[in-house]
Amino acid sequence: MPITSRRHRRAGRTLALVLCAAMSVLGASCSSGQGAPSPSEPPPTSTGADPMPMTGTEFPLSITDVSGRSVDFESAPQRVCILAGTAMNIWYDVGGTAVCSVQITDNVKTVPENDAAMRAVPTVGATSNVDIEAVSSYEPDLVIVMGSAQDTVLSRLRELGIRGLQVRARSQAELDSIYRAFGVLTGHQDTAAERIDRISEQVDEVVGRLPDESTSVVIVYVTAASLAVKLDDSIAGQIARTLRLTNIASGSTPDNPDSETTPLDIEAIVAAQPDHVLVTSMVDTDADARARMAEEFASNQAWQAVDAVREGRVSYLPQEYFLLNGGPYYGDAVAYLAACVHPDVYGDAEQYA
Repeated sequence: MPITSRRHRRAGRTLALVLCAAMSVLGASCSSGQGAPSPSEPPPTSTGADPMPMTGTEFPLSITDVSGRSVDFESAPQRVCILAGTAMNIWYDVGGTAVCSVQITDNVKTVPENDAAMRAVPTVGATSNVDIEAVSSYEPDLVIVMGSAQDTVLSRLRELGIRGLQVRARSQAELDSIYRAFGVLTGHQDTAAERIDRISEQVDEVVGRLPDESTSVVIVYVTAASLAVKLDDSIAGQIARTLRLTNIASGSTPDNPDSETTPLDIEAIVAAQPDHVLVTSMVDTDADARARMAEEFASNQAWQAVDAVREGRVSYLPQEYFLLNGGPYYGDAVAYLAACVHPDVYGDAEQYA
């Protein structure tokens, strides 16, 4: 069955997306903030504010996590439980260990030398279905959760008197802040600094080769139940901005205040005529996402009015880089997306997978 535009429920949002697309063509901003950068401008940079500031790098110290809560540490944590694959990947990348974690799924691209140790850690369920009693049984002195999706888990842990730290990694700046904090908490600040520098060098190398041309994209998000469009405040959206790509949905109204998606409307996409269609997904496998979109393109003829679809400019972004933050492989994620849009410059995207 094709995905409908949901005009009857989303008329206001549809209009916003159409207007945004039209304004993008004219080079105007369609949000109250900054618009997508032009090809001649440098990629957007951080304002200098640390997404997760610390009061120092020696104990005692406090970390203000992404929820705005201040988390105090008199000394380094010794019994850490990590409830998200991305955070687990980064924690072990800087040299940390854990007493429990959630299941490490196949869409987490682990560092080979850490893979066996990470998978040997006792598990307390899945990221979306954490066994709170099991977590408590390990008597952790720190539990690390990822993003607002685990707000309820964090609240329940705090009710039990268990210290929690909430992190988020949609952007490079947020990834850097996690590395810095984890470096301090594990006692491996030099390793963390080396990882940050390496990722920055990789990203800078990719950005330095960008062609001087204007390129627009729509980032379609596939789940088992529906399609949506990713906004700038998503992993793919942030990397697109770094690569000076114009996201035609930039400035559109999100599904809810903390959402990084907006409803898909094929009419808006046809009106905007993006140069490339990028597909991210949260289904069982990347192959399932391809099959899902093949069905959608075949059953909904409106897609054939999108030049990028008709001419084969559709790229599928791997979950290990774009559903979850690539962590140690963030530079490869940036290169992968660059190659999808500019294969003449960066070659086949699969070399970065």
